Amino acid sequence: MEEEIIQNTIESTENTIEETMTIAEQAQNGLDVLQSTEFVDFITQFDVLFVLVLLLGSAFYFYTVGKDHPIICLIAAYVAYVSVTLIPWVANFSPSIGQPDYVVRAGIFLAILAIIGLLMARNEYFEPYHPPQDWHLAAYTIIFAGLTVAFVARIVPPEILSETSELTQTLFLSEPWSSLWFVYPIAALLLIKGK
Repeated sequence: MEEEIIQNTIESTENTIEETMTIAEQAQNGLDVLQSTEFVDFITQFDVLFVLVLLLGSAFYFYTVGKDHPIICLIAAYVAYVSVTLIPWVANFSPSIGQPDYVVRAGIFLAILAIIGLLMARNEYFEPYHPPQDWHLAAYTIIFAGLTVAFVARIVPPEILSETSELTQTLFLSEPWSSLWFVYPIAALLLIKGK
């Protein structure tokens, strides 16, 4: 009889442990979904804000400190995008910091953009002979912000981008616009000339 009670207690304990493990797995799965949903909601809610902040930040930079360096910023954006997408150890870099890979890659893109831009701006080889005029800076500001958004959009998975606003979808994700952002800087360099 005592053996039967002990056996029932052991079975009951094993069942409780299995149920607890199942509940823990479900809780972890729910937490993962919640975290990804929160991030998707953030992107969805603030995608237009991201574009506006990038546009205003670019305008502030180009009209103050970097008014002699919009071309350098465009070249740095291309170099950063190529680095993130084509250099294998950068493209496959996946640290376990609790963030999705595309967030890390977008962060690496922005970091490389800033580093290359600063290095090129400090190099006297890239000193401008003819600094851009006001409307040139406005054109380069729009082109740089759009190009950066287009690059980041190529890094982020399509299922995340499908949740963005209609304006973002139209200007940066649908054809022909998504491809034209890669051509605009080249056209600007050919058409906008200094005095």
